[in-house]
Amino acid sequence: MKNLAWLKGFVYGILLSGIVPLIFMFIAQALAGGITSLWGESWFYFAALIPFVLTSSILGHVLYHKKEMTNKTKWLVS
Repeated sequence: MKNLAWLKGFVYGILLSGIVPLIFMFIAQALAGGITSLWGESWFYFAALIPFVLTSSILGHVLYHKKEMTNKTKWLVS
């Protein structure tokens, strides 16, 4: 079960690293005058992949092992 928390965080990070840059680029292109490409710049996806996966995996592990978290601990983790 311990490895499952890392795996869930890893999958969640991969999904977020694809969705967040897509939404960000749609908003930025719309504000810049129009959407010219549906996928946007590929470097942005690669730049977001590693931080999202690492952060989500670590948070999944930490939150799995904390049974009761105080608001201070949640604030520090976030």
